[in-house]
Amino acid sequence: MPGMDGLALLKQIKQRHPMLPVIIMTAHSDLDAAVSAYQQGAFDYLPKPFDIDEAVALVDRAISH
Repeated sequence: MPGMDGLALLKQIKQRHPMLPVIIMTAHSDLDAAVSAYQQGAFDYLPKPFDIDEAVALVDRAISH
């Protein structure tokens, strides 16, 4: 994402909307980034490539949360 990484965006979203479930989708998956995302309040972390059915199920869980 030009100008801002996903974790910086997550921080801004959680500051403005702390109850909003945020799913981080990334092409550059690593354990440190996943842990950091969860620590900053991500609902879940979905590395690419991912199965579309899995992604839809994850969004359904986030909406129901």
